[in-house]
Amino acid sequence: MIKKTREQSIMAVLSMVFDLTRFYEKGKDKSEVIAVLASFLAQSKYETTEIISAIRENTEKNPNAPTPSDIMLILNSKDDKKINQEIETKWQYFLDFAFSPYSKLDDWAYDAKKTLGWERVNKCHAVDLIWIKKEFSEYVTRQIKGEVDVIGDQRKWSRIGNSLCLESLEKTESKVKKIGAVLENKEEYEAMNTFNIKKYIKSLSPDALVELETEALDEITQESFKPDLNKKTKLFKAMFEAKRNQIVLDRIKSEMKNKPKLKVAM
Repeated sequence: MIKKTREQSIMAVLSMVFDLTRFYEKGKDKSEVIAVLASFLAQSKYETTEIISAIRENTEKNPNAPTPSDIMLILNSKDDKKINQEIETKWQYFLDFAFSPYSKLDDWAYDAKKTLGWERVNKCHAVDLIWIKKEFSEYVTRQIKGEVDVIGDQRKWSRIGNSLCLESLEKTESKVKKIGAVLENKEEYEAMNTFNIKKYIKSLSPDALVELETEALDEITQESFKPDLNKKTKLFKAMFEAKRNQIVLDRIKSEMKNKPKLKVAM
């Protein structure tokens, strides 16, 4: 049995489809049109199975013979859907780790945060999330499409125990190298988000919990251009959760301020 090439497989499906649909290209030979279209599609970046699926999908919606634009429109829309799904996954990571200066980010996320503005993200108000996400999505889309290079964090980090620490280049007269604030690695910071915050909230009395939620709601109302935001929307729920977690993290960090600075002898 002779194995079909990619182009032959596409051509076989096109031939069947052209027999089932209306062909209006006057003065053109159907078999030549099929061969040219098969060659064009075979040279695209898409998998053979994706191309064949798009051809069949077009046939279900269009009584006419497919054109290159018909098939590419379907393929590109599926591509866009994949990109959107990837952006949503990356946005969730960004929400979890990038809105605090206390974590080492993946290279793509570091570049995104740097582009959006380090201080702007660190001090983001809840109402600004919608604009941050818009710019984030535009930039990360360019990353995914390879339009911008991913450089990442080029600063020097040291591992002390299970923690990653950002090193300062400054040296004291006693030749002791100061290490910046101990920053959690991804796993540790994720644990703080999923465990410490929940633990903190769970430890609150009913009155203290109401006070925390009221504080978060008041800050959202003050920062929002629309104080009457619908509390049932996904946007409001995301804003509320982000603001509540931010308040909890600020409380946790304030409790850690009095801890001695970490120094490591050279």
